Amino acid sequence: MHAHDIEKSLRSFVKLKNRSLRELTAVDVLDLATEHWLSTDVEGVRPERGDGLVAYFEVLNRGRGTLFEFGVNRIMTFARSDDDYIPWLPAVKVRMSVAFKANLVVFQLGPVACNFMCWNKKSAQDFKEEIMASAPFRLVAAWSPHSAGVASEECTAPWGDPNHPTRAMSWAIA
Repeated sequence: MHAHDIEKSLRSFVKLKNRSLRELTAVDVLDLATEHWLSTDVEGVRPERGDGLVAYFEVLNRGRGTLFEFGVNRIMTFARSDDDYIPWLPAVKVRMSVAFKANLVVFQLGPVACNFMCWNKKSAQDFKEEIMASAPFRLVAAWSPHSAGVASEECTAPWGDPNHPTRAMSWAIA
């Protein structure tokens, strides 16, 4: 499958599971995004850290007011055919997220922008367990979502370690 087909495939996967975006919860987003990642392969990605998941919690404003968003982004970084070094490689990010109205409880969590990443499909269960054990996830797991969505966009990813020395994982979230 091509990276640009993943968004459509993810939307079809949600329908196949008899779910609609409007009814998704944080648990659904984590389960569906991870299960879809495990069941699909992408052509042309880097052999190492070229296809992975980055989950995040962040306070955002996507034009609907201040929301607390939980999302799982699938990051697909393309392999380079030449040996020229470029610091940032072309990539595609497919976001599956659910947002909640931000309230005082969210701000009492302290710094809410956090992320979790998984680049090895064999570690998917550990990835999910780490997220489910986090304070932000335990908080939103019981909340009714304000909105949910799936979107894809082209982006860039660092040549080496995804946890960039100066930008950290900011390039891969939200």
